[in-house]
Amino acid sequence: MSKNFADFNYQKPQPPKDKGSKNNEKQPATNIDEQKIRQAYDNLKDLDSSALASKLAEEVGRQKADGSFDFDLLSQSVEAMRAFLPADTYQNLKKLLENLR
Repeated sequence: MSKNFADFNYQKPQPPKDKGSKNNEKQPATNIDEQKIRQAYDNLKDLDSSALASKLAEEVGRQKADGSFDFDLLSQSVEAMRAFLPADTYQNLKKLLENLR
């Protein structure tokens, strides 16, 4: 008994279903929406440098306690703002970052 190719039911193979498809993926944590940025700016814009440093220390303490502190991401944020900061403010932020590490 010989088999004929016509006897086979050929089905085109389907690609495996990827659970992490691009349509369902969450956006990276670094993608903060503009509304949150504006809200944070409005909350902090009138604070002097010592109040801002205090707020930053509180936030870093909270993040370190819950394990979400990301020094590299914070450094990248400061570097992204560098063009908009006076040189002395940028240097102060760099020193502050090193102390927070």
